[in-house]
Amino acid sequence: LVFPGTCQDAFSYYATVFGGTITKLQSYEESPIEVEEPSKDRIFDAELIIGSVKIKASDDLPNYPVKSGNNFSLFIAFDDHKEREKVFNRLAEEGNILFSLDENFGMVKDKFGFQWMLVIG
Repeated sequence: LVFPGTCQDAFSYYATVFGGTITKLQSYEESPIEVEEPSKDRIFDAELIIGSVKIKASDDLPNYPVKSGNNFSLFIAFDDHKEREKVFNRLAEEGNILFSLDENFGMVKDKFGFQWMLVIG
């Protein structure tokens, strides 16, 4: 899920509503991504566990503002770099690369308009 600067508030609310546990709240300042001062306090990586379900989220950035349609991405963690690369390339064939694949992250919008975040770990 992608929020317009309200990720931490939303996750606190969802944790209360569903009886979940926030297991991660990493700001952009704590992330490997370089951002300007106004965005450093926004959430880069949040994780909420509700039973056996894990929900991941972040806040948007000025260059990638959230709007209906790009506020949802499927997040897939791979153990194998080659498998992740194969899946990334297949999704990108008739889609659009949003963030080029690097050592730990890549993001693509598939031909059906769904966004995929592919990571290692």
